[in-house]
Amino acid sequence: MAIETLYPACGSLVGGVAALKMIDAERLALPSFEEDARSCSMPEVSDGGEWATVAFVDGSCSYTQKVSYRCQLPEVRHTLRFTLPDNEPSQRFVAQLEEASRNTGIVAIVTLQNQRQLLVALSPALGTEQPLRLIETTISTNTKREDRRTIEVQLECCTECCAATINI
Repeated sequence: MAIETLYPACGSLVGGVAALKMIDAERLALPSFEEDARSCSMPEVSDGGEWATVAFVDGSCSYTQKVSYRCQLPEVRHTLRFTLPDNEPSQRFVAQLEEASRNTGIVAIVTLQNQRQLLVALSPALGTEQPLRLIETTISTNTKREDRRTIEVQLECCTECCAATINI
């Protein structure tokens, strides 16, 4: 097998997350995936469900996917990290993430700075069987008196495939 030269396929190489939306995994229908599972249509939301927009602190949200191979099969670890201001709405939101993590888990749409949208924790083979779950929250007083307290949140899941790009 010949190895081909790779070229950037995602357009702009500018990094960063511009927006983040989440929903309970049970509220989504499986979208139609392209044959290579790298792109999909927007998933349908069931009655009463809606995407929650995460109001994270500017510049604090990151998404990583780490691919490792076990017995030549891919295992993809998806990690979302973001920081919230430590206030009543953020505390309620974290409580909702805890509840969803204990029950059905979470699916996310990560919008990158180049406007590419990634569907995280929903795959063609496993559906919503491996959703994001809350791994850690950290409340920080920060170092300077004028700095506000924050809540750092981390969610993770492992699936068999990378996040799919949502066709627009």
